[in-house]
Amino acid sequence: HSEGLACPILGDTLYGKRADRLYLHAEYLEFTHPTTGKRLRFKKKLTI
Repeated sequence: HSEGLACPILGDTLYGKRADRLYLHAEYLEFTHPTTGKRLRFKKKLTI
């Protein structure tokens, strides 16, 4: 899991620091559109 990679998830009450919610963030999502076949990539920086 992510704690073993030195990247615990904020809000994970077992392995990470406590928070008001689970803070799981993907820097980017990338996939091939099932209809068009076009490769799509969405990128967002962490803002906390």
